[in-house]
Amino acid sequence: MKDNYGKKNTRGRPKALSSRDERRFCRLASTGKYSTRKLIQTTGLNVCRKTMYNTIRRSGSYIYTAKLAKPLLLQRHKVERLNFRQQVMTWDNQWIK
Repeated sequence: MKDNYGKKNTRGRPKALSSRDERRFCRLASTGKYSTRKLIQTTGLNVCRKTMYNTIRRSGSYIYTAKLAKPLLLQRHKVERLNFRQQVMTWDNQWIK
């Protein structure tokens, strides 16, 4: 009985990530440059995507927002781009100006 005094009795499955790894994942996720799959490849840890997603969601600081779709180019936009390209093909020193 005296040997166990003051020791925490852990129950359940151990965490896949340490608190340091969780903070690192959240910091990288906050940049917006990485998907969950890219985060796992970048850090080199052996965890599944769902664990990664749950870790970021549990932090409470980051909320998923879908990117807004850009409107597609219209036919007149394509024609104008082509015309511009044909005009500047003959430029030599005008690019410097």
